[in-house]
This record gives sequence, C-alpha cells and structure tokens, in this order.
Amino acid sequence: MAKPIRITPQMAAQLVFNPSMSAHAGGIWGTIRPGQNYMASDGIRQVVHADNSQIFYFVKGELWGQEAQSFISEIRTYPAIRGAQGAVGMAMLAEFQVNLLLGIVASSTGVGAAIVIGTDVFKFLITNKENFGKWHRMIKAVLKARDTLKTKAPILYERVFDAFLRQLWTASTSGMPAAMSKPDTAGKLTGAMVGKFGTKVLQARFSVLGAVWIILSTVASKVATSVPSAISVSVGEYKKLAEDLIRQLQAIGVSLSQKDAEQIFREIAKNPGEIARVFAELKAAFAAP
Repeated sequence: MAKPIRITPQMAAQLVFNPSMSAHAGGIWGTIRPGQNYMASDGIRQVVHADNSQIFYFVKGELWGQEAQSFISEIRTYPAIRGAQGAVGMAMLAEFQVNLLLGIVASSTGVGAAIVIGTDVFKFLITNKENFGKWHRMIKAVLKARDTLKTKAPILYERVFDAFLRQLWTASTSGMPAAMSKPDTAGKLTGAMVGKFGTKVLQARFSVLGAVWIILSTVASKVATSVPSAISVSVGEYKKLAEDLIRQLQAIGVSLSQKDAEQIFREIAKNPGEIARVFAELKAAFAAP
C-alpha cells in the first residue's frame, strides 16, 4: 500500500485540480468526489481532487496526495463517511476554488497554509465564498488585460501587469511562467495572494489596484488627442498622474520610475481607444459587487 505524500509548495505550483473528476470506491463509499469528507487513521480527509489514479485531500490544513487504490483501502478501515453537503452545506467545489487552494499551498512555507486555511478546508471556502469569487473575477480581468497589452503596450505590460503577477508567485522561480499557461491560472493566483497576504490585507490591495486602473483610464482619455512625443511627466496634469500612479503601485509592492511612467503614457497615446477599452473592462470588474 502506497503511503500518502505531503504536497510541498513546489509540487502544488505544478498541479492543476479538476473538481469534475472522481474515483470509484464501491460499496457504501460509492464514488469519491471533491467536496467529500472521509475518515481515516490520520483524521478526516477532505477531498479536493479525485481520479482513478490519484486522490488529493486536506488533513488539518495540510495537502496530501495518495494513489487512489491505497486511499480507498485506508478509508475502508473506517466505515464512517460524511458527505460535505451534509457536513457544511456544499454540494460541489468549483474549479477556481480547488485551484485557489493549490495557490495558497504554493505560496506558503512550513505550516503557513494550515494557518491560513485552518482545520476545515470546506468551511474556509464557504466562509470566504463571496470574497474569493469576487477576487477570482478580478484576477481573470487582469490576465485578460495582460494578454491585450503584451503587444499594444509592452512597457505597461512588463512594468505593471507582469511585475504585479510575478511578486505573487513565490513557490519557485520557474513556477510562474508554466502556471500562466495552465487551466484556471486565475484561481491559483488568487490563492497565492490569499496565502501571501491573508484575507484581511487582500481587500485593501485590490482597492489600490482599482485606483491604478482609474488613473490609467484617465491617462488614456487625456492622451487621445496628444502627440506621444509631447507627453512629459515633469509638468502639469501628466506630472500629477505619474506621481499618483507611482504612489499607488508602491502600495502594492510594484516599483515604477518617473521615466517608466512617461514611457507608459506615450505607449497609451499610440493606441488610446483600444487601451481605454481595456481599462474600462478592468474598472467594471473591480467595481462589481
């Protein structure tokens, strides 16, 4: 029988969970699905991913993985089974929720994930369901905007969007680029933010990001009739906008120089209409309840 393996932050950075998958256990255990609790020798195992090859679960705030048949053999020793729906009112887990949990583990060290999540992972998800859904939507909007700006405004893409996202990916130096191409990147990045900052600090950070989008949207409106080479952040309205942008980004750990700000403003002036639409979508995503 294969023993469970504790999932490290580096391992979590490479995993992707799919809550629609399941494993057949048979008998009174039926089908093992994410969102269910099973009693075993190490305590209540809260399943977040299951297939016929492997099953991943939380025990006391720690993420573990085990070969499916070994997992089934162990829970058969403990015939008391509790479905998550009856225990905490959750019938199924959304894809972003299980990958959010991966992001929390990936951004944590030692017992960090257990401190954030607590001993009941399903209760943790339900308690924070509204905020997690909202933050996930915001990160999806950021990733969508990032794809557009990569070619239209490469300096803005690199100095603001990529700088912001890269500071979140703390699990490994090589984990972030690979993760960015995997399913539900937004879920994992949302989890990384929760793991890095905690739920209380995170809302303030998203408020700052909302202010950044307003500043950049204002820039797009003002430069629509400007010649890019004529833009200067040393005088007038552009100076104030640049100072506000630099200050707001500093509040979320992103450094931007005055020269960077001027280059960004000139980039926006080359495609003001398209970039204005990008920031209008971001503002809407961040303003929605």
